[in-house]
Order: sequence, then C-alpha cells, then structure tokens
Amino acid sequence: MSGPTATARGATYADARLVRRLEESISVKTGRVEGVASGESEGIGIRVLYSSEFVAAVAPLRWLLPGIFTLSIGKVLVAEPYGPVNWATKIDLTTGRPVEDPSKRTNAKGNTTGICPAAIGFKDQQPSSYDPESGLFFVPTNNICMDYEGVEVKYSAGQPYVGAIVRMFPGPGGNRGAVIAWDPMKGKIVWKDKENLAAYGGTMNTAGTRCRVNGK
Repeated sequence: MSGPTATARGATYADARLVRRLEESISVKTGRVEGVASGESEGIGIRVLYSSEFVAAVAPLRWLLPGIFTLSIGKVLVAEPYGPVNWATKIDLTTGRPVEDPSKRTNAKGNTTGICPAAIGFKDQQPSSYDPESGLFFVPTNNICMDYEGVEVKYSAGQPYVGAIVRMFPGPGGNRGAVIAWDPMKGKIVWKDKENLAAYGGTMNTAGTRCRVNGK
C-alpha cells in the first residue's frame, strides 16, 4: 500500500510489515540435552520506492514510540567520523558523498603515505551493540593508518593478488584500537577506552548502560 505521508514526500510506493516471532530451541551434545531456550521478538520492516531507488529499513517494535516516528526519504541527517580521517574532509549532506582530498588518492605509479583510516577501515566484522536506555552504540574500532603503493602484479595460483604494497601502522595517539560509546543523533563520541591492539572483540551491553568487551 502507498501511505499518504510517503507519497507526499515523493515516494511512488511504500509499505510496512509487522512481524512477531516465537522461537524455541534445544541444544543436544552426544545424546544429552545441554540447554533449552525460548524467545519472542517483534519488529517492523519498511520498504520505499523513491526516485527509481528501492530503500528498506527494519527496527524493533519498541523503538517506534507514538508521536516520534517519522519516515524521511533520501536525506542524510548525521555523517560524522568516529575515528581519524584524512582522505576526505567531510560528507556532503546534500549528495551523501565524501569530499575527497586529492593528495590521498592511490594510484598505480606512486606511494601515497599516511592515509587514515587504513584499508580495513575504522571497523571490520566485529559486532557492536546498542543501548536503548541511553541511545548509544558501543563500538569496537580500529585506529590504523597506512601507506599504499600501487604495483603491477600478475596472477599466480596460490599467491596473494593485491596489486599494492600496503604498510599499516598505529593512527594518531599511538593506540591501534579503541572501544567507544557513540551518540548517533549528535555524531559524537561520548567516551573512549583505548586499546593497544585493534579492538576485534564484539561488545555486549546490559541494563544500566554497562558495556562488556573481550570479557571485561
């Protein structure tokens, strides 16, 4: 169905789907039951067709409080970095594209030095967590920069096929990682716990806005 709010904002199609899921599981090892669990979750999925582009979003039902949920289409609200960046100066909020620094562009004939962040980015596959009480994300991050030298390479089975010599090193401050509390509405770090190595452990938060990472 096409809702009046979505179409009034330029969408040609929009729908919302409410899902309630009940789950039960039993863990068995070598013939013995080790655990029994059950759970219930509710959420809403929204799909919008706008300017020939299809956009989808999902959220737990508890986030959709009466009077504060609106659907905005095609507008970047916050785009601030949560780590050191020098290959771009900012994100253009109108286009959603980064404004690049040409001196940090890589090429096939030279060595571009001091690019932040490195190719692995601020964050890799390590999971983050969200605290609905404070509205903060707890994020394990990388603080690593790099020199990138493009080189000609030929494919050889079983050998790395990168086409570059990449040297990585700690970013500003000398630490290689950090766990941060991120305010998504303001685009700011609320607190930071620096780590000597890249923070590759996931985070988990409990009631009272407490965060655990790597068992700490």
